[in-house]
Amino acid sequence: MRPGNSDQEPVVALQAVDLKRSRWAGVFIGFDGVHRALTVLRSLLAAMLLWWLVGILAGNPLLLPSPFTVLDNWWRLLVSGQLLEETLVSLQRLAIAYTFAAIVGIPVGFAMANWRIVDLTVGFVVNSIRPISGIAWIPIAIVWFGVGEELPIFIIFYGAVFPFILNAHASLLDIDKRLILVARTLGAGRVRIFLTVVLPFSIPYVLTGARIALGLAWMSIIAAELLGAPNGLGFSIQYMRLVQQTPAMLAWIFWVGVVGYALDALLRLAVQTLAPWSEAGRLGGKAR
Repeated sequence: MRPGNSDQEPVVALQAVDLKRSRWAGVFIGFDGVHRALTVLRSLLAAMLLWWLVGILAGNPLLLPSPFTVLDNWWRLLVSGQLLEETLVSLQRLAIAYTFAAIVGIPVGFAMANWRIVDLTVGFVVNSIRPISGIAWIPIAIVWFGVGEELPIFIIFYGAVFPFILNAHASLLDIDKRLILVARTLGAGRVRIFLTVVLPFSIPYVLTGARIALGLAWMSIIAAELLGAPNGLGFSIQYMRLVQQTPAMLAWIFWVGVVGYALDALLRLAVQTLAPWSEAGRLGGKAR
């Protein structure tokens, strides 16, 4: 053994092992991504094959057109620009109502957790009307707002606000009080405690509520547009039903699923970016 290298050689060896391990980990992650993509592709092909066979057995293209006819209609809608136009209309309504639900729901949830009188009054109202489906409010909302922009925005807000309230409320109830006591002992004031202790602890809860709220909001907007909007994705589905264009109707329906999945993927990415320390942040990328 050469003098002076006895302490460095094990460190260098460990570094080489770690480098090799990280390279292999990258390779395995790449293989896992390819395997996942192939699994999804096989599942889609199997579903389309089953769909095509059932359509042949049904023998009525009006009831169940072939997947190829649906894809052709989807492509025509995309090329004509109608698909993008109606999608943007629905996304605009979603953005307005969803933002308003977050602005209202998060402070209300925090207030319920901080003040008992708010929890007793507002909490009673929230828990009383929360079990009522947003779809049940559509008939009376048509009376209130008529057919237009206000109705779907109201229904989206109703569907999205409760997850924000409940998760913001739970975030403050679950916080470890010892963390706040330690911060106070170190001389932190209310604002500093909120910024350094309460906010980092509550972010994963709020983002989880945001993801639940987004799913409910997206389902709500389609239901509201089916009956109470002059345009949008839900309206397009209903219009194609009225004119008995089943392939185009299915094209719109499946497109709703694609857009909803994309929105959820973006929110999963936000959870991993804004709260990587949380369980939701670590598992967000795996929830495919």
